[in-house]
Amino acid sequence: MRTISLGAAFALLLGMSVSLSAQKNKNKLADVTASDVSAKVYAIDSGANGVYIANIGSSVYEVDNAGGFNIIFKKHSRIHLLNRNAFDEATITIPLYMSGSLKEKILTIDAHTYTLQDGKLVDTKLEKSAVFEEKVNDNVMLAKFTMPKLQEGCIVDINYTVSLPFERVLNTWYFQESLPVLYSEYTCSVPQVYDFIIIKQGYNAAKPVENKLVPAVFYLRNSESANRAAYFTLNTNVSTNKWVMENIPKTSSESFSSTLINRIDKIEFQLSAIRYTNEPVRQVMSSWSTAAQQLLMRNDFGADLANNAGWTKDEVQKIVGKSDPTLDAAKKIYRYVRDNFTCKDHSALYTENNLKKVFQAKSGNVAEINLLLAAMLRSAGFWASPIILSTRDHGKALELYPVMDRFNYVICGLEIDGKAYFLDASFSKLGFAKLHKNNYNGFGRIIDLEPKLVEMMPDSLLESSTTSVILFANEKDELEGQLEVNYDNNGSFEARETIAKTPIDEFFKSTVGSLPADYHPSGFAVDSLTSYDDPLKVRCSIKLDKTEDDIIYFNPIVYGGRKENPFAASERKYPIEMESAINEVYTLIMDIPHGYKVDEMPKLVRVSFNENEGMFEYLVYNNGTSVQLKCTLLLNKATFEPEDYQYLREFFGFVVKKQSEQIVFKKL
Repeated sequence: MRTISLGAAFALLLGMSVSLSAQKNKNKLADVTASDVSAKVYAIDSGANGVYIANIGSSVYEVDNAGGFNIIFKKHSRIHLLNRNAFDEATITIPLYMSGSLKEKILTIDAHTYTLQDGKLVDTKLEKSAVFEEKVNDNVMLAKFTMPKLQEGCIVDINYTVSLPFERVLNTWYFQESLPVLYSEYTCSVPQVYDFIIIKQGYNAAKPVENKLVPAVFYLRNSESANRAAYFTLNTNVSTNKWVMENIPKTSSESFSSTLINRIDKIEFQLSAIRYTNEPVRQVMSSWSTAAQQLLMRNDFGADLANNAGWTKDEVQKIVGKSDPTLDAAKKIYRYVRDNFTCKDHSALYTENNLKKVFQAKSGNVAEINLLLAAMLRSAGFWASPIILSTRDHGKALELYPVMDRFNYVICGLEIDGKAYFLDASFSKLGFAKLHKNNYNGFGRIIDLEPKLVEMMPDSLLESSTTSVILFANEKDELEGQLEVNYDNNGSFEARETIAKTPIDEFFKSTVGSLPADYHPSGFAVDSLTSYDDPLKVRCSIKLDKTEDDIIYFNPIVYGGRKENPFAASERKYPIEMESAINEVYTLIMDIPHGYKVDEMPKLVRVSFNENEGMFEYLVYNNGTSVQLKCTLLLNKATFEPEDYQYLREFFGFVVKKQSEQIVFKKL
């Protein structure tokens, strides 16, 4: 994400006005013609179900009849629906926000569907009666309509204007859509009273094609300052910025990606300050220090912590007695909250009830449960504070600016003897100081007098798994032995969650589903099923069918391994965002079947990835009576840039090929 202030944008672009003035101006689209509708395919994506021919939007400040600022937002979209798989794009939803007496209103809608009939263009206009409103809550209303007379190959043209009485909020503009976009343009004209931070996101560069200052005079009603008359004249400049993007590929999901929200090409705005002439600058976007103090005073966040939640002392004493604030005491408090409270919502930044009610109800959202944990730890004498973050499926939060709607999760930070622990009591099967992988999405922020940044990169989360197979020849010259799988943090958590919801036999069946058909698992067992601080282990006995074949082809990777390349696509446009770094270790010790010898064996190999970013090792030995194998796949990073994709693809392709190689046993 890239950020720049609106004022700075003007300064940077001032010298570009001459070269940019020749850019084609598409503020007004030409009329639709029959030849436009006749188009069957577009070079940007020959297989697309449809194409946005253009998306043009603008936001302009105007003074309403009451003397207040309104933002007039206009959007003009023209979409070619090449087949019925694109018809969803012809159902339009316009959100309208409300607060008290202030309501956003649709001023105009001019929408048409263009089709061909006997080679002639037919224009069907949207009727006003086709637009209906749906109330979401007291603050949001949705205006909806579906374009008429849809048929494959039609073009829909939607042009609407909305009046927004919230002068501190500028609409986000999305350059990218679920269909390819040939041309997208957004213009924003803002009086220099308002200083917005511009936040750009995406991997396709939006070109700034216009940046200018024009003097303006506004006659406004005074509703804020005692130093102004009831109505006053505002002399200021209006800063106009225009951004253009062309030939934008459609949004598409890719494997090993956190969420589309993190990648979509867009531009959004956050009000930083208000600057009236001859008045002190009013900072709207606070610093992290101020934001943290405000959060700690909020009744729906930190007020109970600020009041020390004295009612928890008796409850805490029942849990830990008169113990000093030791690590063991902290674990007891954590386990009490984890084991006795049910989380009903794992996406919440604020509380709905005070912590005492949460304690009585024994349930709450993630913010309530982990704030309660922090309050109880504080009652026991620990330093504990909430940490706010954004989960992977919610999108990345801004590191520099305290924009609270970018956060959706609260955990508890604990410090003992200078060591930091991150705690989440909202999941019933997470161990102490272990977090769900969804929490590793960049960084968190400790909400305390010093709101420190806490890095929580997926690169810092290493998920290790160990699989071991032992096969020995019994008295019947059959191979039998044991398979054991050791999971790490999130592997253990997910397995325990599955076992809790699935009959144990079904879990074992799914666990060993990748075993070859001639293996016969039995005697399943699970270790540390309820010891959540410890790794989960699953093991079973295995027995191979006896064979009298002259030649036996045996893949020593009996269980697990990489059967397919996870990076199958030939190219990649976006970063690779795995959930964690990985360390997969597989070991095999087996007797050579009686009456056979090793005829062929895979070669030993050790390859590195990007020098020290990963490695694959395949070490196999034959000592005459047994075969031993150790296979290790290690990636020290979880996030890679698109330019690393081909190397990753080749690396995993090599792993898959190597792990499919077989040992050949030949009868003596």
